[in-house]
Amino acid sequence: MTPTPNNLQLNHQWTSALANPLAESSSDIFTFTPNHTIGLDGNPVTTLFKELFPDTTNRNAKATRQALQTLILCLCQSIEHMRPPTTGFTHSRTNTRTKLAERYKTNNYNAEIFTRVLDRMGEAGFVTQHMGFRGKGHSKGLATLFVPTNLFCKWIHEHRAALSPTQFMEYRELVILKDTNKRLKEYSESDFIEAMRRRIREGNKLRQQHRWRYIPLDKTYWHASINTRKAKREYCHYVEGLNPFKELNREDLECVRIFSEDFKSAGRFFCSAQNLSKHERATLTIDDRPTVEIDLKSLHPRLLYNLNGLEAPEDCYAADTIEQRRLNKRISMFVLNCASHNEARKALMSDQIISSQKAQEAIEAFISRHKPIANNFFKRAWTELQHVESRITDSALAQCHIRDIPVLPVHDSYIVETKHAFKMMDIIISTYKKITGFNPVVAF
Repeated sequence: MTPTPNNLQLNHQWTSALANPLAESSSDIFTFTPNHTIGLDGNPVTTLFKELFPDTTNRNAKATRQALQTLILCLCQSIEHMRPPTTGFTHSRTNTRTKLAERYKTNNYNAEIFTRVLDRMGEAGFVTQHMGFRGKGHSKGLATLFVPTNLFCKWIHEHRAALSPTQFMEYRELVILKDTNKRLKEYSESDFIEAMRRRIREGNKLRQQHRWRYIPLDKTYWHASINTRKAKREYCHYVEGLNPFKELNREDLECVRIFSEDFKSAGRFFCSAQNLSKHERATLTIDDRPTVEIDLKSLHPRLLYNLNGLEAPEDCYAADTIEQRRLNKRISMFVLNCASHNEARKALMSDQIISSQKAQEAIEAFISRHKPIANNFFKRAWTELQHVESRITDSALAQCHIRDIPVLPVHDSYIVETKHAFKMMDIIISTYKKITGFNPVVAF
């Protein structure tokens, strides 16, 4: 049983890059990024480490072994999620070193050591690498793709039962601060931060005391989503079998809070379990008991109304059709997250199959419907709105901890056992009202 991969998704660029023009259909490429906080450990790892790195000095042994453990985990995750599609992980081969504050360290190795271990595993025939490149029309280069070989599949089949996940550091920093370039930023300790860290830790502990399971979607069955310019897929079948459930690991359930620039901006709760799709979350059980996901409806535009002392519409995305409501939701995201009208228009054009004129008209219609808060559009309000959202979550989770109710937060929604649904709704409503002075719209 391995932890859920980080951000496992269909990689359109690598699917296109590795497509065989002579084949009737190309093989889909799914990718994820390594989780450098954990790896697989056991006697087989010890044996493999000695075989691959016999000359490693005592000074570098711990770091090299941890890098190997992470790599073995990544390759194992690739195999477990490799239905017919190909699954691998991406890693930039750049060895540029950046000084990392001690609080953020999750292991003893760096990118250079991890790359060196990858190369050695490649020489041993355990991993195939497809070198990254900068494709035409893409501002960023494509990170190198690593895929397990048949030899590694054979090795893991022989030794998997003797391997188990292990976390490299006993404690992981739960309060994370990033700058505008998303680089980790140092900060000074305070009673406020320590109290926040304690609440996160308590919530994590309660969540991890229970067994969370879900039914994965089968990535071989899908249909194209509508009204989108980019190739997006919606998966429509669950994995079948006598026991299709997959259990989430402790690491999947450990939340951190991530702030931007200071502790008054952003602050959302993040954990690997949030990477499950909406359909997969619908199958979640806690100790084999059913769950329900409770949503704060049209949260961010509603918050804008309420923070300005105004009652919000019942549905801030209201429309005559489901398709139009989906479009309104996307428009709302762009007008709140972008810094200018022009930036929002271009973002909407890129996201939807519409012309510049249609995008302009759609944005103007949305602005017209929300004139009371229109002066807050195009100001990158997401940092403030996410911060208020995270304060609601922080307070709600603390109250649930007192009542011994395990909760999985997913930004503007909360997953709890069905038997706790109405209690959870009461907590969310009272918390929201205490912070904003208004009632939210809450639904299952």
